[in-house]
Amino acid sequence: MENTLNLVGVLSLLCCTAVIAIPNRPPGIYIEPNKDIYFKPGETVMMPCVGDGYPKVIYTWKKNGQDFNPSGNDDRMVQLANSGTIVINRPEDKDEGIFQCFAENEFGRSMTNHVNLREGKLDEFPTGNNEIHRPELGTSLTLECIPPTSYPKAQVEWVLKGSSGRNDPINYNNRVTMDLEARLHITNVKPEDYQNGKAYVCMAINYFMRHNEFDHGHYIIPSGSAELKIGPTYQWATPSDHFGLVGEKFRMKCIFAGNPTPEVFWRKTNGQLPPNVGISQGGQEITIQELTYDDEGKYECYGTNTQGQKANRIITLSVQSKPYWIQKPEDIETSEGASATFLCKADGTPTPKTEWFVNGVPIDESTDDTVLSNRFMKPNDMNVTIDDLKLTDVFVIQCNCSNSHGYVFADVYLNVLREAPQFVKKPEENAKVAESNSIDLSCQTSGKPDPIITWFKEGQQITGGRYQIKPNGDLHINSVVLSDAGQYRCTANNSYGFVEASGSLTVRRKARIESAPGDLEVNAGSDAKFTCTGTTDFNEVLNLGVTWQKDGKNITTNDQRMTQNFQDNSLTISGTISRDSGFYTCVVQDSLSVATASAILTVKDKPDPPVDVTLIKCLQDKAEVTWTKGASNNAPVQYFVVEYNTTFTPDKWNYAQKVGSTQTKATLDIAPNVVYTFRVLSVNKRGQSEASAHTAAQCTTNPTRPSKNPSNVRTIGDLKNFLVVEWTPMPPIQQAGDKFQYILTVIKDGITIHTSNINNYTITRKDIPTNDIFVPYDITVKAKNEIGESNAPLITYKGYSAEDIPQVTVSNFAVGEVSDNSATFEWDWDMSYNNVTPNTPIRGFFQGFKIQFWRRGAKSETFREREVLKSQIKLKYTTRRKRAVTTLIYTIDDLQPYTNMEAQIVVMNTYYVSPPSAVIALTTLPGVPGPVRSFTVPQIGSNFVMLAWEQPDATDRNGLIVGYDIGYQTISGLDLGKMQDRVPQINDPYTNVTILNGLVAKQKYRVHIWGRTSMGRGEDYFIEVTTASVGSQTVPSFDVKNVNETFFNVTWNSVISSKAGTVVYVEFRKDGASDWQQTTDEVSNNWKGVANLEGGTTYEVRLAVTNGQSRSTSGTQYVSTTGIAAAYNLGANFGWFIGMMLALLIIIAIAALIVFCRKQTQERMEEKYRAKPDKSRMYNREGEPRGHSNDYYKERRRLERNDSFDDVRKDEGDFDDRKYDDDYDDRRYSDYPEDDRDRDYDDRDRDYDDQDRDYDKDYYRDDDRRYDDYDRDDGYDRDGRRYSYDRDDGYDRDYNYDKDGGYDRDGNRYDDRRDYDPDDKYPSDVEGDDHAYEPYQRSGYDRSDSKDKKRISDMDDEYRREPSKFDDDGYPVEGGAVGSSTCV
Repeated sequence: MENTLNLVGVLSLLCCTAVIAIPNRPPGIYIEPNKDIYFKPGETVMMPCVGDGYPKVIYTWKKNGQDFNPSGNDDRMVQLANSGTIVINRPEDKDEGIFQCFAENEFGRSMTNHVNLREGKLDEFPTGNNEIHRPELGTSLTLECIPPTSYPKAQVEWVLKGSSGRNDPINYNNRVTMDLEARLHITNVKPEDYQNGKAYVCMAINYFMRHNEFDHGHYIIPSGSAELKIGPTYQWATPSDHFGLVGEKFRMKCIFAGNPTPEVFWRKTNGQLPPNVGISQGGQEITIQELTYDDEGKYECYGTNTQGQKANRIITLSVQSKPYWIQKPEDIETSEGASATFLCKADGTPTPKTEWFVNGVPIDESTDDTVLSNRFMKPNDMNVTIDDLKLTDVFVIQCNCSNSHGYVFADVYLNVLREAPQFVKKPEENAKVAESNSIDLSCQTSGKPDPIITWFKEGQQITGGRYQIKPNGDLHINSVVLSDAGQYRCTANNSYGFVEASGSLTVRRKARIESAPGDLEVNAGSDAKFTCTGTTDFNEVLNLGVTWQKDGKNITTNDQRMTQNFQDNSLTISGTISRDSGFYTCVVQDSLSVATASAILTVKDKPDPPVDVTLIKCLQDKAEVTWTKGASNNAPVQYFVVEYNTTFTPDKWNYAQKVGSTQTKATLDIAPNVVYTFRVLSVNKRGQSEASAHTAAQCTTNPTRPSKNPSNVRTIGDLKNFLVVEWTPMPPIQQAGDKFQYILTVIKDGITIHTSNINNYTITRKDIPTNDIFVPYDITVKAKNEIGESNAPLITYKGYSAEDIPQVTVSNFAVGEVSDNSATFEWDWDMSYNNVTPNTPIRGFFQGFKIQFWRRGAKSETFREREVLKSQIKLKYTTRRKRAVTTLIYTIDDLQPYTNMEAQIVVMNTYYVSPPSAVIALTTLPGVPGPVRSFTVPQIGSNFVMLAWEQPDATDRNGLIVGYDIGYQTISGLDLGKMQDRVPQINDPYTNVTILNGLVAKQKYRVHIWGRTSMGRGEDYFIEVTTASVGSQTVPSFDVKNVNETFFNVTWNSVISSKAGTVVYVEFRKDGASDWQQTTDEVSNNWKGVANLEGGTTYEVRLAVTNGQSRSTSGTQYVSTTGIAAAYNLGANFGWFIGMMLALLIIIAIAALIVFCRKQTQERMEEKYRAKPDKSRMYNREGEPRGHSNDYYKERRRLERNDSFDDVRKDEGDFDDRKYDDDYDDRRYSDYPEDDRDRDYDDRDRDYDDQDRDYDKDYYRDDDRRYDDYDRDDGYDRDGRRYSYDRDDGYDRDYNYDKDGGYDRDGNRYDDRRDYDPDDKYPSDVEGDDHAYEPYQRSGYDRSDSKDKKRISDMDDEYRREPSKFDDDGYPVEGGAVGSSTCV
C-alpha cells in the first residue's frame, strides 16, 4: 500500500509538472471509428471520436458533407462529454450516411476518416419452385444458388432439409462440393445422393443480423442400375483472369466431373506453389493465407481418374494492393526559425493519389497565412516544407492516399515553441545493472530550441567509446563492466535556460549457468530429464530463479507431463511423444540479468502414416498406388507396407507388398473378379505406423477362368471301408468368377469310379465308400466358375483307402543296458514292412512303434508309452545284415530309479496299433533321492538349532537311503553367504533329528538337507531360521585322565542345551603362574588333549565355554605330570654347563677353543637332526591347521621313527629315555602364545598317523607306567552298547580294547539321545533380558564341503568318546575313539 501511495504521489507530481510545462498545442484525434459501421434497428450503435490539444478541443461532425448536430435528433442520439463520440439509441434507417468527426482549437483543426454508417440486413431469396433432378448414376450434377443482398456479406452453405424441417449439414468432399460462387456440384451421382428424399437447399447466413434465409429445394432421384464410368471433364473453376489483394486471403478452386471421382492436382507454371498454400476438398481448392506479389502468375489445375485423359484449367492470378504507408507523416514540434518537413509516402496497385489538407481544408483552397506565404513549399505530391518558422505557424495538416481498393489517411500537426529546458524524466537515484549488459540512464527534457544534453561521471565529461548519448538525451552504456559503477550527472541547456540532475549506477555480477543441459535422444514413451544449475551476484541470490522454455515459449504447469523439480531445478518430461522434440532452454534469471543454455530433445517414435494414398492405375492384373510420406518422427522410415482389402473380406487387410523407403509408388499384382482398396503403412526402427486412409477409388477387375486348381489334395485313412479325400479350399479371391465349384474325379485301375461337382467352396472333404482296406486310387480335383474350367495343368494325386489294425507283431523284444533313469530296448524287425506295398501286413502307412511301460503291479496308475517314429529308428549294429530282419534299439530316458518295471511294444500305422509283443521285466538302478517330506526346527538356541525331518516318500527314494547331508548359508537381505557343510555329515539312514552347531546369535540362516543314496546327494529341501539372542550359559563338569610326563586328557559331558556355550576349550597354567594358556576350540568332541607339558610339574586346569560373544569358566583342578622336573634334569641345564666350560677353555688356551668348537659343531648337527617343532605353528591361531594332520606332527613323527624309535626298539622294546627327554624337555606348553584359541576349525579331525603302532609293546620303559585296560565297572552297558548316565563316577569311562590294542567298533558308542520336550523353553538368568542365545563363530571359521571330510559311519546323535590309547607324546591313536557327535 505504501508503494502504491508513493507511485500515486509521483504520478501526481509529474502530471502537475506536465500541466505547467506543456505549452499550447494543436488538436490531434487518436481514437476514431472504423470505416464501415453496421447497426440493427433498435440496437444501440456508437461512433467513437477522441482527441486532445491545448487549449481544450471542440468536437464537430459532418454527415454526407454537411454540418451535423447530434443533439438535433431528439433523445436517440447523444454526444458523450469531453469527447466527440456519438451514441445512437434505437437507430433508424434514416440514420444511414457518411460521417466525419472534427476536433479543433485556436491552433488548428483535426479530422477522422470517412465513416459509412449502414443498417445491417439480409434480403430473402427470389421466390422459386422446388426442382427435381433425375441424373444417371455416374454423371455429374450442378445445383444453382444466387445469394440475396446482405450487409455485411452473408455466408452461403448447402443443407439437407427433411419433412420435419430439420436442417442437416452436407459434408463436402471431392465428390460433393460447393464452388466459390455458391453453386453445389456433384462430380458423379451415386445412389446415396437420393438422401432418403430430403431436399438440397441453399442457405444464406448473416451472422451480424443473426438471421438466415433459405432458397427453394432441389430433389435428386438418381436413375439407372449401374454407374457409368466417365473420364474427367471440366465442371467449374475460378475465372481464368483473377486478381487478389496483398495481405488478404485468396482462394482458387477447380472442379472436374467424372467417375471414379477425379483427383485434382495443382502446379504453378513458372515456379513452385507458394510455401504457405493450403490444399483442401480433396485437392480441388487451394488457399493462400496472405497474398504477396511473389504469388502472381499462372496456376494450372488438372483432374485425373482411371477412365480417360486428364482435364485441366489455367488461372492467371494478378496481385494488386490497397494503399499502404511507406512513410507516414508525424507530428512536429520545433522552435521558431527552424524548418519543418511533412512526408506522405504511400504505395499500392494501382498507384495511390495523394491529397493534402490544412485544418481540414484542401491546400489549394486554404486561406491560412502560412500556406499563402512563400515560406510554404510543396516540392512534390509527397512533400510539404515550411521554412523560417514563426510562432504563428501552428496548424493541423492532413494527408490522404487513395486508389480503387481503398485509402490511407494521416492527421498530424505543426507546433512552433519558445521554451526553457525542463526535465521530463530525470536519472534514477540508484540504477542497477548486471555486468556485460547494456543500460540507458534517463535524461529526457523538453524545451525549444531542443536542449543540449551533456553527461558527466564523477565530475568528468563522458565522450565516445562504450558511452553514447541518444537523441532523447538518455545515456546508453554498452557492455557494462564493474568499473562503470559510480555517480552520473546530466545537464540540459538552450538559449532560454539550464537544468541538471544526478543519479548513481550500481554494477553487479551477472547470472551465470554452471551446469548446462545436454542434448538427449530418447524413445517415445520413456522419460527425459534435463538438469541445469546457475549462480549470480551475492546480492541477487534471493532474486535468482530457474525456468524452462520449449522452442522459445515458457513451459507452464498446465502441462502435467512436464514437471520442474525446484530442489535441483531439473525438468522431467514423462512419457515422451514425438511432438516433445525441440529446443529446451534453461533460463537462469535474477532481477538484473538473464543467462540461457539450450539443449535438443530428440524423441524417436513410430512414423506417421502416409497421406494422399491414391490409386492411379487399375488394370486387369496390375494396380498402381502412390502416396506421400508422413513424418518420420526422428527415426528414418525403413520401408513401406502396402495392404489391400476386398469386398469378400472388407474388415480384413492383407499384406500386398513391401516397398523401399525411397519409393512412394507400388505396382501390385491383383486377381480377377475382385474389388480392391489399398492402404499404406510406414515402418521405422521404432515400429509400424498407423494405417493410412484407404484409397478413395476402388479397383475392380473382370472375371476370367480360374488360374489354378485346389492344392494339397490327399487321402485320410481314418474311416474304415471309405476313401476319404481332402484338399485346401480356394477362397473367393482365387475363384476368378461367380458360380464356382470343384470337380472331383476318382480312378481305380484306369477306370473312373466316382465324379462329384461340389458347389460350396468351403467343403474340403469327400467320403467315398469303397469297402476295402488300404487300396491305391488316382484322384484329381479341378476348379471351375461361370466362365469355364481352370486353365492350370491338372495334377493326378495317388491316394489310399482307409487303414486298419496292423497284422504283425514285434518279435524278440528285450531290454539291454539299464541305468537309474533309462533303459535301452531292442527288438527284431523286418525292414521291408517300412515300405508301402500292396497287401502289406501293416495295413496302412508304417509310422513306427510304441513302447508301453509301467511299474510292476500298478499298470493302470503308471502306464505310459513312448512313440518311436520311423525317422527315430536306430540299428543296433552299424551295418545292415544280408537279411530283411534287423535288430533295432531305442532308449527311454525318463524312468523312475530303483523301480521294478514291465514293458511291451506295438507297431503303428497312421491310425491303429498292432497287438502287443510279449511283456518283459526290468529293474532300474538306484539313483539320487528326492527331497525329504518335511524339515522343521524343534529347538532354537543362540548358536545352534535342532533339526528334524522325515524320510523322502517311498516312491521318491530312488534307492536305499544311506545318510543325509546338511549345509547352511547366512542370509543378509537378499544376499546369500557361502554354502557351508555340517561336519560330520549324517551316515545313519534312520537318523531324523540332529543339532547344527557353531552358529552366530541373532543371524538368519538358510539350512539345506539332502537325502543320500549310494549314488550321491539327491534333491535339496531348505528352510530359513533365525538363531536366538545371546543368553546365560553353563559350564559342564570335567575330568582329567591319561596323565603322563608331557600330556593329559580333559573330558566333559554334553554341552548342547539352551544355556550352554557350544564351543569348548581348556585353560591351564603352572601352579603359581599368573597367565593362563589355552587349547584350540572344540566343537565336535567331548574331550581335549593337552600336550607339550613339562614332566614332574603341577598344573592348574579349568574348562571354558563360549557362544561367540561371552564365555564362562568352571572351577579349577590341579594335575601333576609324571617324570622329573626340569630344574633337576642335567639335560635341561646342559647349555649353562657348556657356557661355563667354554669360558674356562678360552682363558686356558686357543688350542682348547678349537677342540671345543669342533665339539660344538658336532652338537649342532645333532640338534638339527632332532628338529624341534615350530612353536608358532603349534599354537598360532591365524591359519595353522589344527589336529595331527598338520606338517609339524608329520615331520616330528618322521624324525621320531627315523631317529629316536629306531634306536629305542633295537632291544625288544627298550625305550631310550634320554632321547625322549632331550627332544622335549624344553618344549613347555606355557611357551606358546595364548591367542591360539582363534585357530581355524577346519582341521579339527585329527589324522592319527601312528594308528598301526603296536600297543601291546611297552608304552613306557617301566612296566608300572603302562596303560592297561581300564576298570570295566564303569557303567557301560554292553548289551545296549552305550554308557549309562546313571553312574555316579562322572566321566571316568574305561575303554575296552582287544588283545591287539584295537577298539571294538561294532556298535560300541555313547548314547546321548534325550527325549525332546517341545515345551522346554530357553531360560534366562537375568529377568527381563530379551537376549536369546547367540551362536559362537570365530573369524576364519570355514566349513568345507562334506565330500572333503572323512565320513563318520557311526550314529549322528552320539558324541565321540575320549581315547584310551595315546602315542609317545600323549596324543590319541586312530583306534582310540569311535562314534560320532551331533555337535558341529
